[in-house]
Amino acid sequence: MATLGAEVVGGILRIVLIAVETAPSSLLAFPRFLLFTATITGIVCLCLTPLVYRYRHAPPPTAVAVLAVTVSVLPLTIGIVLSLR
Repeated sequence: MATLGAEVVGGILRIVLIAVETAPSSLLAFPRFLLFTATITGIVCLCLTPLVYRYRHAPPPTAVAVLAVTVSVLPLTIGIVLSLR
């Protein structure tokens, strides 16, 4: 949830800051900070996912696991794409 929240808020802020040309320079770093936060929490989620499957008696629903992995990989992908630009 923290990863998804940071991704959504960071994306919205990035769009708003592109549209507003007179944004203060202190706000320009905030979307990158949220992407960094999403990346860290995404890596933690990716590391914990195999442990959930190993130690939980009943595995989580497939849709939940797929969504968690997708949300966790998304900030890594965005970071790679932004660094290649």
